[in-house]
Amino acid sequence: MPIQKPEEVLEVVAQAINSGDVDAQMAIYEPDAYFNFELGPEGPVTGIQAIREAFTGFLAMKPNVTLKLISCNQAGNIAVIRNAWHLTCTGQDGNPMDMTGQSVSVLRRQPDGNWLVLVDNPYGLD
Repeated sequence: MPIQKPEEVLEVVAQAINSGDVDAQMAIYEPDAYFNFELGPEGPVTGIQAIREAFTGFLAMKPNVTLKLISCNQAGNIAVIRNAWHLTCTGQDGNPMDMTGQSVSVLRRQPDGNWLVLVDNPYGLD
């Protein structure tokens, strides 16, 4: 789904994560994107393949996420999104997890007008 406005990324992410659709999640990232992935052993990762591998393991935990926009600041072809998130899932140890946090993402408008994520930090305000 093309992202025509930067804040639309939140809807796409929530749908992708909640449905376990790794391809839909990967469609939001630039090829050399950075993702601060603290839930798994991978830690921060760079590049679409590394992000895919991290998300594949994450989606195996059957996460459910809700996202709430805090702010969207745009200057030309760059936007910074801040949002609050609530995540529930089954941890790798089999126990339920319930987490909240605030995220910061940097998006860049592509030549076709679509917005893609360049930097994704779910722990950006924690």
